Amino acid sequence: MAGLETPLTRRGFPRDVASARAALIVLGIAFALAGLYVASAVDALIGMGVLIVGAFLLIIPFTRDRDEE
Repeated sequence: MAGLETPLTRRGFPRDVASARAALIVLGIAFALAGLYVASAVDALIGMGVLIVGAFLLIIPFTRDRDEE
Protein backbone atom coordinates (compact mmCIF):
# COMPACT_ATOMS: atom_id res chain seq x y z
CA MET A 1 0.00 0.00 0.00
CA ALA A 2 2.99 2.33 0.17
CA GLY A 3 2.98 2.91 -3.58
CA LEU A 4 -0.79 3.25 -3.96
CA GLU A 5 -1.80 6.76 -4.95
CA THR A 6 -5.41 7.87 -4.94
CA PRO A 7 -6.93 11.35 -5.19
CA LEU A 8 -7.18 11.37 -1.40
CA THR A 9 -3.55 10.49 -0.63
CA ARG A 10 -1.28 13.37 0.19
CA ARG A 11 1.80 14.03 -1.87
CA GLY A 12 4.82 15.82 -0.50
CA PHE A 13 5.38 19.35 -1.73
CA PRO A 14 8.74 20.99 -2.29
CA ARG A 15 9.60 23.80 0.09
CA ASP A 16 9.07 26.52 -2.57
CA VAL A 17 5.55 25.28 -3.30
CA ALA A 18 4.69 25.02 0.39
CA SER A 19 5.85 28.58 1.05
CA ALA A 20 3.88 29.88 -1.95
CA ARG A 21 0.77 28.06 -0.69
CA ALA A 22 1.20 29.59 2.76
CA ALA A 23 1.67 33.05 1.26
CA LEU A 24 -1.51 32.70 -0.80
CA ILE A 25 -3.47 31.57 2.26
CA VAL A 26 -2.26 34.55 4.30
CA LEU A 27 -2.93 36.93 1.41
CA GLY A 28 -6.41 35.47 0.95
CA ILE A 29 -7.25 35.91 4.62
CA ALA A 30 -5.94 39.49 4.51
CA PHE A 31 -8.09 40.30 1.46
CA ALA A 32 -11.14 38.68 3.05
CA LEU A 33 -10.74 40.69 6.26
CA ALA A 34 -10.08 43.87 4.28
CA GLY A 35 -13.23 43.17 2.27
CA LEU A 36 -15.28 42.87 5.42
CA TYR A 37 -13.86 46.15 6.71
CA VAL A 38 -14.43 47.98 3.42
CA ALA A 39 -17.99 46.64 3.23
CA SER A 40 -18.81 47.96 6.68
CA ALA A 41 -16.93 51.28 6.47
CA VAL A 42 -16.97 52.40 2.83
CA ASP A 43 -19.22 50.63 0.34
CA ALA A 44 -20.89 47.24 0.36
CA LEU A 45 -20.26 46.45 -3.33
CA ILE A 46 -16.56 47.31 -3.21
CA GLY A 47 -16.20 45.31 -0.02
CA MET A 48 -17.93 42.33 -1.60
CA GLY A 49 -15.53 42.52 -4.55
CA VAL A 50 -12.49 42.53 -2.29
CA LEU A 51 -13.99 39.66 -0.27
CA ILE A 52 -14.48 37.61 -3.44
CA VAL A 53 -10.86 38.20 -4.46
CA GLY A 54 -9.81 36.97 -1.01
CA ALA A 55 -11.99 33.88 -1.39
CA PHE A 56 -10.37 33.02 -4.72
CA LEU A 57 -6.91 33.47 -3.19
CA LEU A 58 -7.91 31.09 -0.40
CA ILE A 59 -9.13 28.44 -2.86
CA ILE A 60 -6.05 28.46 -5.09
CA PRO A 61 -3.66 26.67 -2.67
CA PHE A 62 -6.09 23.78 -2.23
CA THR A 63 -6.40 23.03 -5.94
CA ARG A 64 -3.81 20.95 -7.69
CA ASP A 65 -2.82 20.23 -11.23
CA ARG A 66 -4.37 17.09 -12.67
CA ASP A 67 -2.39 15.07 -15.15
CA GLU A 68 -5.07 14.23 -17.69
CA GLU A 69 -3.59 13.04 -20.96
